[in-house]
Amino acid sequence: MTTKEPLLRVVNLQKFFPARRAGFFGHSRGTIQAVNKVSFTLNAGETLGIVGESGCGKSTLGRTIMGLYKPSGGKVFFRHKDLGSLAGAEQIAMRRHYQMIFQDPYASLNPRMNIYDIIAEPLRTHRLAASPFELSLKIRELMDRVGLPATMARRHPHEFSGGQRQRIAIARAIAIKPSLIICDEPVSALDVSIQAQIINLLQELQRELGVAYVFISHDIGVVRHVSHRILVMYLGGVMEQAATEQLFTAAAHPYTQALLSAVPLPDPRRERQRQRIILRGDLPSSLNPPKACLFQSRCPHAFEPCGKTPPPLDTITPGHTFACHLPHSR
Repeated sequence: MTTKEPLLRVVNLQKFFPARRAGFFGHSRGTIQAVNKVSFTLNAGETLGIVGESGCGKSTLGRTIMGLYKPSGGKVFFRHKDLGSLAGAEQIAMRRHYQMIFQDPYASLNPRMNIYDIIAEPLRTHRLAASPFELSLKIRELMDRVGLPATMARRHPHEFSGGQRQRIAIARAIAIKPSLIICDEPVSALDVSIQAQIINLLQELQRELGVAYVFISHDIGVVRHVSHRILVMYLGGVMEQAATEQLFTAAAHPYTQALLSAVPLPDPRRERQRQRIILRGDLPSSLNPPKACLFQSRCPHAFEPCGKTPPPLDTITPGHTFACHLPHSR
């Protein structure tokens, strides 16, 4: 379900935050480079997985695309329109077409509102129900689609489990039939058995509605299961990007290789025999990142060029790129 022209195009997107000292005056002590020159495209009906360890800028990237954070640089194009140039009614109308599911279902739902009003809110905002009767029918349909009984519509979020709350968040996100949903760690706060149910629900909705996902997660195993393509981030930058199976069978970047080596194998014999890649040191501070290659301080293959110049973004095969001074055959 892809088209020739991308649904979403992100070009050299940047998001920096000022870091301030503690105290009354709070003088600036530098800039946190949360997202630095990230670019990718996403087609209709496709899932792009964004993976990396905590603190790499994944969630900030998602929120910047949504407009919850104002970009420090770069552009986001949705259906060829520059989202940064929209304002007022035009911006509100465009936001109908892209939504977000947040990580914590305990914090993303208003505890003072019942489920009926939570799901009804976007429908009312965009005036997608002609009457209270039609609104009620739409909410019943949405609750049924995500696996919740309509009899629960008048309950409040605290009366639901974590998995049920995330189903409510999904119902709210699909209520206005968006073309794109940004899923920010949507299953990381849930039990493993519930994670599988939510992932299956998201995939079922994608088949039914043709919605595209940006699926953000630190779990590369989950990302493999849901994504057509994967983008690997480290310290705000892109390390590698490829089709999912290509990434898993022919990862080129040392950081990607290290992530893959940590994924458990179902075969106990192979699991015992394989060699894990252990990264030395801790994740550098985004307040003072390495000046050349972002990964140089932890890379097991670092050599002289890594500390002098930023690595080029090399294309291995069409759609498979990586940022490294090493030849991809290594």
